[in-house]
Parts: sequence; C-alpha cells; structure tokens
Amino acid sequence: MPYYLRHYFDPDFKHEKLTPQFTSDGSMTYFYLGYVQNVVQGQVVAEVIDLDQHPEITDYDPRFISAEPHFPCGPNCIPHPGKPSRMIATANGYCFYNKGLITIKKLLNVRRNIDFHTGNIMFVGDVIAHESVQSGFTLHGNNILVKGTVENALIRAAGNIVCESGIKGGGNGHLKSNGNVKAPFCENITIEADGNIELDGSCMHSTLHAEGSIMVKGRLQGGEACAGRVIFAQNQLGGHSTPTKIILGFSPRRLRHKRALEKHLEELLPVLERFERVIEKKPKLMSEFSLQIRLLQRKIKVRNAQLRSLNAELAAQAANAAGCRLICPGKIESGTEITIGEATYQVTDFVHGREFRLENGEVVAKKLT
Repeated sequence: MPYYLRHYFDPDFKHEKLTPQFTSDGSMTYFYLGYVQNVVQGQVVAEVIDLDQHPEITDYDPRFISAEPHFPCGPNCIPHPGKPSRMIATANGYCFYNKGLITIKKLLNVRRNIDFHTGNIMFVGDVIAHESVQSGFTLHGNNILVKGTVENALIRAAGNIVCESGIKGGGNGHLKSNGNVKAPFCENITIEADGNIELDGSCMHSTLHAEGSIMVKGRLQGGEACAGRVIFAQNQLGGHSTPTKIILGFSPRRLRHKRALEKHLEELLPVLERFERVIEKKPKLMSEFSLQIRLLQRKIKVRNAQLRSLNAELAAQAANAAGCRLICPGKIESGTEITIGEATYQVTDFVHGREFRLENGEVVAKKLT
C-alpha cells in the first residue's frame, strides 16, 4: 500500500540558489528572490496520503513514496492533533529539511549583505543580519538585529530593532518598530518607534519619532525629534546653520496622520476648484462631471471630519504635556525650535545645560545644576 508525503513547502529549497520573481504585471524583479520559506504556527507543512484511496492523485514526486506512513517531524513540527495524517508548525519560522526531518527554525541568520544576492527579506520570526542592509532593500521581521551598517534601507519590526554598527541613510531610509530602536548613531534617516529610541552617539539630519522617549548621548542636530514624554540630548542640541525641531507632548503617530490628512486635502481641493471653474464657464458639462465632483466633495468632507477629530485628540494630549521634558546637559545652539504641547520656544542665543518644560502654558528653560 503506497503512501505519498505531500509537501506544502518546497523540499528542495536552497537559499543559496535564488532566482528573480515575477510581479503581478508579468515583469521580473531582482528585489524579490524568495530568500525564506515562511510558515506560521498551526500551518500545515506536509500531509501523508494513501494513494490507494486517492487514485486521482498522479502528480506525485516518487522520492516521497513509502510503503508505510512516514511522519518526518523535526523541531517545531508535530502531527496535527485532530488530523494525524497532517504535520503542522508549532512556531512561526522558516521551513526546510534538516537530516531528513521537516524542521521549523524561529531565528533567521542572514550571513551576508542584504542586497541583490538575497533580495528583500520578509520573515515572520526574529532576524540577525550579520552584514549590512544596503540601500534600496527591505528587511521585515519580529525582533531584528543588524550587525553591519544600515544604509538607505527600509526595516520594519513587530518587536525591537538593534543596529550595532550604526545607520547611514541617504534621506529615504526608514526604520519602523513596534517596540524600541537602539543604535550607536544615525544620519539622514527616519526612525519611528512605538516604544523608545536610544542612540549611543549622535543623530544628524534625521527624523526621530517615538511614542515613548528619545535618548541621544551625542549630538542631536538637524531634522525633527518628536516624543510623547522625554527627549534627552547629552552633548549638543541643534547647530548654527542646521534647523532643529523638537516636539513633545503629542503622539508622533497622530501627528503623522494629521500631516497626511492635510496633504491629502491640499491635493483634493485644487482638483475640485478646477472642476467648479470648468462648470462655471460651461454649465452643459455638469452632467458629465457631476459624478467626479460628488466623489471629490465626499472625500473632502470625510477628510475634514477626520481632521477635526484628530485635532480634538491632539488638543487633549497638549493639555497633559506638563510632564514632558527636554533635557540637554551640553550646549544648545540657536535656531532650535522647541514645542511642548501648544507652546513654542525659539532658541536665539547659545546656552548651556538646560531643561525645558511647560509652565503656565509657556515653555521655560531651567538651568541644570
């Protein structure tokens, strides 16, 4: 009685031998090479089929035919509790054969640069990238550790991101974490964290958004730093010819949403105005453009309602901004703009060692002792 082991992953997959993938429009991309075979907890990875009971199955691989049912379950792979002919993953990870057993590994080690040899990597578990993440490439994972340099890349983590060798972006790079982000330094990059951002060195010309707090042990110079609670800049804040913007007391996520809504409205309103000018000159065209006009009016109405709701939420946050702090034991350069809640303070002269807080609706600077 022959039994066939049907796989729901490629049993011959080798990450050293990758080929470009086809996109939905039929073109080929070298950015997606299918570096890893993802599986999630509970997913069926293989199934034993009695071929005598299923004569319609003819497209089987003869390598996986056996006289007796064979269940090659390795680590993190077990028979299905309710359907014992199937094997399922017990963890999120990547699936492969190891010493004849179907194995699920929860940690992905990428032991080379993430570049055109690997393509973009999307993994459901934790990732250690032992070399650099090069410009133009994407790395997704749960918790992510990058031992090499992060260039102008996109990194997204469901957990934390740690970059051991620093971040040298080119203006379009983006790190987004549902947890914390830690690095020795960053340049020309956008970092978003639902937790905290910690830099052992300097932050130059970057955008830092943290729902929690931001700590920079070197210079915080150029760009924008926005945090829900505290921003700490150890050595220097701002620069003579480098505008630096500090925002405290608001959720950075809500601020980004507000900016996106405002930008969308800026794009929609001129289009509606053009339609209205055309109709004003040629009223006969009203029937032709009436549907487009109604759709635009509806979009604008919805966006305005969303913006009003968001502004009310941000105003409530601003009312609770009294506990926020900007602390800089080092020098603070002119040209730095500090916003806490709804109050703004412009640094016009060089000062040293200050804590900025909100008192009676105004941003005040207290000398650190």
